[in-house]
Amino acid sequence: MNKTIDLHVHSTASDGTFTPMELVAEAKRCGLAAFALTDHDTVDGVSEALAAGKASGLEVIPGVELSTEYNGTEIHVVGLFIVPANVKLQAELAKFRDNRDNRNLKMVKKLQDEGFRITAEELYRLNPETVVARPHIARYLVNSGQVKDMKTVFDKYIGDGCKCYVDRYKITPMQAVALIHQAGGLAILAHPCLYKMKRVELTAMIEELVAAGLNGIEVIYSCNQGSDEKDFRSMAEKYHLLLSGGSDFHGTNKPYIHLGTGKGNSAVNVSGLSFEEILKQKQDVSESLELKFSKHASMRLENRKINLSKEQSERLESGVQKASEKGIRESLVIVDSLAFIVNVPNKTVVTAMDRTESDDNIYTNIDGAVII
Repeated sequence: MNKTIDLHVHSTASDGTFTPMELVAEAKRCGLAAFALTDHDTVDGVSEALAAGKASGLEVIPGVELSTEYNGTEIHVVGLFIVPANVKLQAELAKFRDNRDNRNLKMVKKLQDEGFRITAEELYRLNPETVVARPHIARYLVNSGQVKDMKTVFDKYIGDGCKCYVDRYKITPMQAVALIHQAGGLAILAHPCLYKMKRVELTAMIEELVAAGLNGIEVIYSCNQGSDEKDFRSMAEKYHLLLSGGSDFHGTNKPYIHLGTGKGNSAVNVSGLSFEEILKQKQDVSESLELKFSKHASMRLENRKINLSKEQSERLESGVQKASEKGIRESLVIVDSLAFIVNVPNKTVVTAMDRTESDDNIYTNIDGAVII
């Protein structure tokens, strides 16, 4: 059975040139077993890709690539197996979208000040139902004959730090991990080779991400060089992280990168993993992300005849998630008249009591509290 998969792919929903449906057809042509659609800060193309995949018998993994910032460096975190309709994910993506639109207007204005003939109205007219981004601006300038190629547009005008560049809204990588988990997905550190960090700096960031619940590293990537893959495999092994890999396919926006094989020198085949094994990894991690009750906590609830309603359970989960986002490790979570001590990194309720018991206790081993 063909085991080649690609877990980092972009469509016209962000800055790729293949529609989600065309990606499915291309994946079939390339003989892939599965691919993940991971558009930048949007899930707008996922439903089309899933429907096309189902119709053609190809597995499509719903995903997203979130833009974040760590100590002044832009870091991307890929979410795999997400639930695209998740309310919190949608709310955060709306912020990205609104900021991107404002950012485009500012970049267009700067380009106009440089003498270029470009308007936001024309840019959006030519790219309907698309998350317009810098590649669309660059392509417009090239197609209108104002700049010779897209590389020049980026290198001279809209690349990071250039005269017409405008920064965008970003969250921290740790917040991205939490958001992906809230949407039911696996959080993967994307293309670590691109961050130009010293290994000691990269390791420090990964340790922070692991503490926040990072699930994996994109070990196999089109632009790895030298010992990159070997180093990232070692990091994954050291921190017990899943291996992931992807081409970062963008169609003709990155013509030198091909779906499933990157730059063509090797298949993006995550250590020979089959799609079924990837699914098992997802199931194993999902189970580890579920809130658990210690034997002691379960007995206390049973002895006190406390039965949590579905609504209370959801609020408890929400409280634990909030504690995680704040970096709390041992938290008191209060839900109505009930109090819980939770080991946040392990998502385990250590003990439980009613409010009358909790009022009589002094807690010395917790470092935060959440009232839901």
